[in-house]
Amino acid sequence: MHMKDDQIPEDIMPLINAIVEDPNLKSWFFTLSEMPHNVRVSVLGQMKKKMLAKKKGSEFIHLVEELNDEVIFSAVIKTVRKMTENKGN
Repeated sequence: MHMKDDQIPEDIMPLINAIVEDPNLKSWFFTLSEMPHNVRVSVLGQMKKKMLAKKKGSEFIHLVEELNDEVIFSAVIKTVRKMTENKGN
C-alpha cells in the first residue's frame, strides 16, 4: 500500500478512537510502539491467532493485519499521540 507518512486508512479511525479513549488499550499500544518491528509483528500475529480461535469479526483481524505495515503503524501512533495530547491525557 502506498500512502503518505501521515495518512491514516479510514477503516482504522475507529481503532484509533478506541485506543485514545481506553487507558489500558493506550498503554498496550504505546508498549507495542517501543518494540522492534519484527517483535511487534510477532505479537500482532499471536493476537490474530487468538482472534481467529475466538471467531472474532474479520474487520478486527483486518485492522490487526494493517498494523503490521510499518508506515501505517507509524501514522497510527503519531495520530494517537496527537489526539491524546489534544485531549490532555
